[in-house]
Amino acid sequence: MNLINQLDHAQSDFSERVAKCTHVDEVLKLKSQFIGKKGTVATILAGLKDASLEEKRELGPKGNQVKQAIEAATQERIKSI
Repeated sequence: MNLINQLDHAQSDFSERVAKCTHVDEVLKLKSQFIGKKGTVATILAGLKDASLEEKRELGPKGNQVKQAIEAATQERIKSI
């Protein structure tokens, strides 16, 4: 699975899992598991070092987009709890 597919999978996995959270603490813990310093997205983006320049140009913005989507989904879920 390439890095872009991994990022897409992480985003959809987060969306599915955050919808099942019933407490704010659960949502925040899940968020840190995905976009924290040692989270899923950070682990995937660590693969950037081995990527070609062209791949880096595509992966960088995609990584930021996924992080922003996870942050937005987190805030949305917190508001709905």
